Amino acid sequence: MSAVNKTYGKSIFRTIKSSLSRFVAILAIVALGVGFLAGLLSSPVDMRHSADHYYDQTRMYDARIISTLGLTEDDLATVKAVDGVEAVMPAYDTDLVLVTSQEDSASYTTRMHSLPEDTSADSESYLNQLTLIEGRMPEEAGECVIVLTKSFSGDTEWIGQTLRQDPDGEAAEGLPDEFTVVGTVRSAAYLSMESESTTAGSGTLDLIAYTVPATFDMDYYTAFYLTVENTAGMDSFSQEYEDTVQAVMDQLEPIGEERSQARYEQLVGDAQAELDDSQQQLEDAKAEIDSGWAELNQQKESFNSQTAAAQQQINDGYAQVQSGQAQLDAGKAQLDSAQAQLDQGYAQL
Repeated sequence: MSAVNKTYGKSIFRTIKSSLSRFVAILAIVALGVGFLAGLLSSPVDMRHSADHYYDQTRMYDARIISTLGLTEDDLATVKAVDGVEAVMPAYDTDLVLVTSQEDSASYTTRMHSLPEDTSADSESYLNQLTLIEGRMPEEAGECVIVLTKSFSGDTEWIGQTLRQDPDGEAAEGLPDEFTVVGTVRSAAYLSMESESTTAGSGTLDLIAYTVPATFDMDYYTAFYLTVENTAGMDSFSQEYEDTVQAVMDQLEPIGEERSQARYEQLVGDAQAELDDSQQQLEDAKAEIDSGWAELNQQKESFNSQTAAAQQQINDGYAQVQSGQAQLDAGKAQLDSAQAQLDQGYAQL
C-alpha cells in the first residue's frame, strides 16, 4: 500500500514538473482570487469604520425634524428637553433656482442651508460641521459657500462668483436676490451628490450651499438637526446605534403630534386675529366713510344755504343798485332840466 502511495506521489510530481508553468498559473489565479475575496470582505468593514470616524469628527446629526408648518422657539425648547437629546441645531433650508453671472450663465437648482450663529469647532450647536476646501466661511448676509462632492468636483471657479435668483422663475421668499460665493467646502451630510428631488426648478438638485442665518428673513425654522447622547462612541451602522436613536425618536413622535397641533392652532389663531383686525379696520374705515359722507352732506347743505343767502344778498344789492340807478337817472334828468332853464335864463339876459 505504501509503495502505491509512493508511486502515486512520484506520478503527481512528474505531472507538475512536466507542466510547471500551467501549475504556477493556476496557483497564481487561485491566490489572486483569494486576495480579491479577502479584500471585498474587509473593504465594507473598513469603509464603514472610516465613514463612522468621519461622521464623529464632523458631528454628523443623528436625526432630523422637519415640519411643513414651520418650527418655533417653543418647539426648540421642547426638543432640547427630551431625555437622550444631546444637542439641537435649528436651521433654515430652502430650495431655489440660482443663475451664474457669467456670460454663458448656467442655471442651478439649489438647496440653501443655514449655518448656526457660532461655527467654532467646539460650539455645542454646530452639527454637520463643514470642512473648508478653499476661500473662507460666510460672515455676512448674502455670502455663501458651495459644497463639493465626489460627483460634483467643482470644475467651475466658484469663489467670487455672484449667483442671482432666476429672474424668469418664482423668487424664493425670505432670501435676497443675489449671493456672493466666498468659499468651497465638503460636508458629511453630502458625501455624494445623489439626484435628490425638489419642487423647485428642474425638480432635481444641482447645487448645495450654506449661508449665515441673517441671510434668511423668516420668523420660523424649517428643520432641527439633533444628536443623541452616548452615540459618538458607537458604530453608526450597528444595531445598538439604531436602537439608541430610535428610543429618542419614539419619545419625539408623540411630542411632534402635540406640537404640530399647537402650531396649527397658533397659525389659525394668528390668521383669525389678523382677519378680525382686518375686519375691524374695514368697519372703522366704513364708519369713517359714512361719517365723512354725513359731514359732506351737512357741509353741502350749509354751502347751499349760504349760497342761497348770498344769492339773496346779491339780488337785494342788485335791486338796490337798480333803485339807486333810477334815482340817479331821475336826479340827472332834474339836473338837466335845471341846466336847460339856467341856460335859457342866461340867454334871455
